[in-house]
This record gives sequence, C-alpha cells and structure tokens, in this order.
Amino acid sequence: MLPDPAVSGFSVFLLGLSLGLTACAVTCLPFIGTLTLGKAEGRSSGMRDTAYFLGGRLISYTLLGTLAGTLGAWFVRELAAGAGNLVIGLSSLFAAAWLIWPSTPHRGCRPARRFAGLSPMLLGIGLT
Repeated sequence: MLPDPAVSGFSVFLLGLSLGLTACAVTCLPFIGTLTLGKAEGRSSGMRDTAYFLGGRLISYTLLGTLAGTLGAWFVRELAAGAGNLVIGLSSLFAAAWLIWPSTPHRGCRPARRFAGLSPMLLGIGLT
C-alpha cells in the first residue's frame, strides 16, 4: 500500500523544518549574523533580513528538491525501459578504461606541494 501523499509531504516538510532551523541555521549564523550586525539598523531590520535570508534558502531548497525529484523520476523511468541500463553499463566501461589508460603523472600546484605533508584530518576539522 502506498503512503498518503499529504502525510508524506507534511512529514518531509517537518523534517526539513527541524533540520533547517537547527543544525543548518547554526552553520549559516556567521553569514546572516555578520550581515545583520554590520547593517545595525535595529531589531525590525534584522528580523526582516533574517526572514529574507531564510526565504531565499527555502526557495533554493524547494527548487533543488523539485529538480532532484524530477530527474530521479525520469532516471527510474529510463531504467525501467531498459535504455538506462545500457547507458549505465557503457558509462562504467568508459570510466574503467579511463582509469587504466596510461597518462603522464600529475604535478600539483605550488600550495598543494607545500601542504602535501599535512594530515587530511586537518581538512576535516577545518571544514567542520
């Protein structure tokens, strides 16, 4: 039995709202906080700027979700038709040939060579 679309859509909305206003808001705080405090035009201006910022995020995530859902539905439909399996198989063979094809060694840029000895853990810490 398929789930009721209204319940599923509402559940997804609540999940997005709970994640968007908690963990994601904390990572966005340096950006919106700097903008709001930098303008220093009062509480109402700060609330308006924050609402616009959150509205922009909402529109962007909605458009990206719609695009992902549409492309995903198209991809599943193509896979079911059989042509998708051929495309995936040929892409896999092309990727394998590309990986085993001999090439000239890559030489990194100057900063990459300078920091090559550092642990990747530092990158993980920096991006967190």
